[in-house]
Amino acid sequence: MNRIVEVMLALLAAVSTTLAQNSGFDVERKPAITWVSKDLVVDIGDAARIECRVKNQGINTVVWMHIQRGVPRSLTSGLSRLIADDRFNVEIEEDGELFVLTIADVREEDSGQYQCQITYSTPVFRNVLISIKKPPVIGEGTTRDLLVSENQTVTLTCNSTGFPKPTIFWQKEDQSLLPTGSSQHWNSTLIIKRVTKEDRGIYVCVADNQVGNGDRRPVKVQVECKSNGVDRF
Repeated sequence: MNRIVEVMLALLAAVSTTLAQNSGFDVERKPAITWVSKDLVVDIGDAARIECRVKNQGINTVVWMHIQRGVPRSLTSGLSRLIADDRFNVEIEEDGELFVLTIADVREEDSGQYQCQITYSTPVFRNVLISIKKPPVIGEGTTRDLLVSENQTVTLTCNSTGFPKPTIFWQKEDQSLLPTGSSQHWNSTLIIKRVTKEDRGIYVCVADNQVGNGDRRPVKVQVECKSNGVDRF
């Protein structure tokens, strides 16, 4: 279906250009996009509105497209919606020069580039990026519980996804001081050199980006003492 729409738009652009040329269209008045909305950051469930102001549209058509992972999908053509999803709508304001795309009840999959395009022989277009806020999730690559020997170097790593990019820090579960001498270590990696039994305990990775309640991941560090076997506290 999308491929058929793309072909139809290409044909429409070619026909529009031919008609313009046959009618003595002034190349100095070729279609142009004079302004588009700034990039947006939107919460899931909110509404998004992006605008595109054009001039010298003539008989050409204004199309909104969604480009995600490099794949374009046509959403609207003129005042017509080309997809079944009725969360998307288009309006024309300011004497036909302002094309407004609205998205209701924004979802995570709505993120990506949105392109306002005038179907001309050489397409005229401008892009707007919509980013969706996502709470932090601590996931793959984060250190799991460890059993180490005294005097080893221990590296605790924490990886988190989310938008905006989460801030990550380490702390002890009991709020005691870390081996670094502070109560919090503001980095995704915590290195403990020449670990001792005093360093044993539960270390907590905390990720926060002011979206939702953040995320936490405890990591138990046990230290094997040469004389006493495993110190399991």
